[in-house]
Amino acid sequence: MRTEFLPPPPVWNLRGLNPAGIRSFAEKARAMALPSREYAVEVRARAVAEKYADALKIVKHTPVRTIPDRSLLATNAASDPEPPIALELWTSRIDSLFEILDSKFPTAITRLWNLSHRKENPFQARDALFAGVGALRAAWPYTASMGLERSIHLKIKEEPRYYAVLWQAMQQIGHHQEILHLTRLLGLKPGEEAPAPGDLPFYLLARENPSFFAQVTSTRLQEQLLLEQSLTNLAKNKIPEARTRLEQLLLSPAPQVRSQAAINLARLHVREGRPSDALLIYGQVEKNGRNRMDLLIETSWAEFRAGEFQGSLGKAIALQSPYFRFGWAPEAYVLETLGRKNLCDFGGAQKTLLRFQEDYGPELAFVQSIAAGKRGDLYDEVLRSFHAAAPRRFERYLLSLPETISAQEFISGLGRELRELRSIPEQRYAPAVPDDWDAFLLAERSHFESRITTLKKGLVERWQAEARYQGSKLSDVFRRFDLIQLDVASRAAADIQIQSALNYPVAAESVAPEKRGRMLWPYHQEVWEDELDFLKVRGEGECANRFTASTPEEEEPEDSAPPPPEPEGASHG
Repeated sequence: MRTEFLPPPPVWNLRGLNPAGIRSFAEKARAMALPSREYAVEVRARAVAEKYADALKIVKHTPVRTIPDRSLLATNAASDPEPPIALELWTSRIDSLFEILDSKFPTAITRLWNLSHRKENPFQARDALFAGVGALRAAWPYTASMGLERSIHLKIKEEPRYYAVLWQAMQQIGHHQEILHLTRLLGLKPGEEAPAPGDLPFYLLARENPSFFAQVTSTRLQEQLLLEQSLTNLAKNKIPEARTRLEQLLLSPAPQVRSQAAINLARLHVREGRPSDALLIYGQVEKNGRNRMDLLIETSWAEFRAGEFQGSLGKAIALQSPYFRFGWAPEAYVLETLGRKNLCDFGGAQKTLLRFQEDYGPELAFVQSIAAGKRGDLYDEVLRSFHAAAPRRFERYLLSLPETISAQEFISGLGRELRELRSIPEQRYAPAVPDDWDAFLLAERSHFESRITTLKKGLVERWQAEARYQGSKLSDVFRRFDLIQLDVASRAAADIQIQSALNYPVAAESVAPEKRGRMLWPYHQEVWEDELDFLKVRGEGECANRFTASTPEEEEPEDSAPPPPEPEGASHG
């Protein structure tokens, strides 16, 4: 047998080529890259096999000797022996890579995935990596993650050139939870250098282990880490370190970092008894759909502490608007009750007490059942509440947790991708799928099933921990309301006595306390969401002691005051 090798193909510029041009190039390149074979009766020589291996740039292997058929020797006919296994694998690999260039992703990715499972293939890790990169090119991030994960298990890290390709491909997946999963599999250590540009994997590791902070070079990611460290210091009561860092982050060019630093610095001011300073900072924070309710509660609390009862009560009433219909905010009822009491709206304060018991009485029982693990299939129950017409407030609260949002983005994204892959054969103008396409999709589903099960289990445990924490807080609010109710009754009785002494219209006050126009809610016309930040009650209150210079207004008892807001870094687990 004689094997001839053509010179290597020239460098082609594939930019601007249409699919037909790419196919033409693939055919020419394949013809020039692979040897042309003319078979004879001679046994293949060792030197020819070694030359064959060098030309294809594969690992050295034991040359394969093909014994020609004896019946052909007599007739002097050429035999057609089977090519070496390396040639078959290499041909399949080249075809797959050119199919990726030609956007024939299902066939290429399936073939590469199968190659990565063939034990006789010395390049299993590379083929798994190529399958992942091809899936990224097809915009299938979960399929890509499966290929990249297999390449990690096959020790692609030991090949520096391809490890760099993996590093860059990981950061294109777009889902931090999946990037962190792949990064953990790499077994990175503090001080280890990145094989290619990009430090997102080190950032995700640094959120769990501060030892990786020095390996994060991006200023944006460094500031995010510093913010999270500041919140951790607040939770650990390391106030000086936290304050210094938060004040520095107020100058960050990133709006999100700047906003979070301002919010937590304002919380620190309230915690230290400087509500006026906190209000100045709260007024500079940009509000959005995610933080508006929390900011209204915290601003209302700061105004209450600063003695601005009209603004505090206005914001507490705003929290009863349809925008926050299913919001978890038991503290808003405390603030509204105290605000009405300080303005001597005792009838309104009693109504708020009754409304709180009506709204949060059933919620307390539900929260306690979650904390005790008595809800059965809690995950499905909470997910169904997303489409319910009247969900429980705590269910909506659990759906708003960052851990829930991240987990659901992962699960929903995987489901959408699998549905898209299954529908490819039914789409017009879609690329052809291989015969084993269904088997490949089944393998992908099986690959992620255990991950999803673990994710759901961890999420349920997180919800139970949150239920224990919020259930304890809600029980404390109920106990606090018992004290507030006694305080409201005693203040109302004292106010009536003063009114009687001054010949004040006590009957009109007790029968129709809301006719004075202090209540600005509910609205019956269109209201913009940002207007809720500026609601105030009218007037200075109608307490009888306003008319007696010798009767100063009483101090607010400490037992009935709402607790200060907690920093975001506090742990509820």
